[in-house]
Amino acid sequence: MIVVCLLIPGCTTGADADITGQFRKTDDFDPLTASYSEILEYTQGNHVHVDREYTEIWEKPVFGDVVEIQEKYFIQQFNDMYANPDEYNGKTIKFEGMLDMWQDFQDESVTHYIVYRKKTSACCGAIDRRGLYIEYDGEKPDPDDWVAVEGILKIVDYESGMFDMVLADAKMTVKPPQERGEDIVYN
Repeated sequence: MIVVCLLIPGCTTGADADITGQFRKTDDFDPLTASYSEILEYTQGNHVHVDREYTEIWEKPVFGDVVEIQEKYFIQQFNDMYANPDEYNGKTIKFEGMLDMWQDFQDESVTHYIVYRKKTSACCGAIDRRGLYIEYDGEKPDPDDWVAVEGILKIVDYESGMFDMVLADAKMTVKPPQERGEDIVYN
């Protein structure tokens, strides 16, 4: 049973997975009674990354003043941004994603925004967010709208030694539903 928990979560979006990516029992497959080799065989045939070209590696270009985050390499580009923040600081960043917002706890007149995509984590099939906080003063879109965003990346340093990145002076455009990209990215 431990093998099932470690190997299977988050590996499929096929008909045999629920919304969290967890396997469920079907007529052909029961993850609780399957042998190790049956689990491997089943996950090989139903692994979502196979049709997502997961094995392709993003080759980092020499950046100008504008960096466009591509859907195909979304995770790799964001990982590079967090690993090498000084290379991106002050540059214009452009990408698309879902919008989330919330009111400030201390001042309800302030709205905070994040544009992100979902990604699966390596543990327990959990879904994480990957994106940026946005400083935005325009017309308020709806939560979960698909937006194109562009702004200047700035690094915010905290006294604890931690840092975060914010897209300042951002411009947001709500995209029509037929132009919506992938909510969950894998590469």
